[in-house]
Amino acid sequence: MRAVSEGRASWSKGCLIAIAVALGLVLVCGGIVTWAGYSVWKNPQVQRAVAIGGAAMEMTQESMHAPGTTEMRAAGCTQAMGFTPELMQRFIGAIAPDAGVEAPAIPLAICAMQRGATVVPSCEDAVRAYAGAQSPAESEIAARVTVQGEQVARCEGVYSPDGTFLREMDAEMARTFGRMGTSP
Repeated sequence: MRAVSEGRASWSKGCLIAIAVALGLVLVCGGIVTWAGYSVWKNPQVQRAVAIGGAAMEMTQESMHAPGTTEMRAAGCTQAMGFTPELMQRFIGAIAPDAGVEAPAIPLAICAMQRGATVVPSCEDAVRAYAGAQSPAESEIAARVTVQGEQVARCEGVYSPDGTFLREMDAEMARTFGRMGTSP
């Protein structure tokens, strides 16, 4: 009987040693991963990237709930965004406060459609819907209508609030607005 209890005791002791070694490895590896993560997180470039990402997310969320976007969705846009000059300048100030970059002086209304959309609103329709909710409406509104997966916007330009095409976006405006609303 004594041989059986000695076998159980040594087996229990072996299990405890294995558990202690495994726990030690987990603690050491966890500590290394935590230290590495903390070191990366404290990197100024990582902090800047996180700040830019946060500012971009905040700007996008605000633009999706801007006055006129509900009306654009009712006009057929799958997703609608309204970027006011103030919103864009706040974003530019957050990502490049000392760059001296100015946001365009007119709002940008973006109508984005799902891939394969068969009916796509025109820029004129999107601008009329957007401007209809503004009080008072800006005298000029930049607009872009895109379909997911298409490299080129279906239409873009500067329009009056009644949807009349005024002109193409100039090079400075196109550079500032960049590819907002497009997805490769």
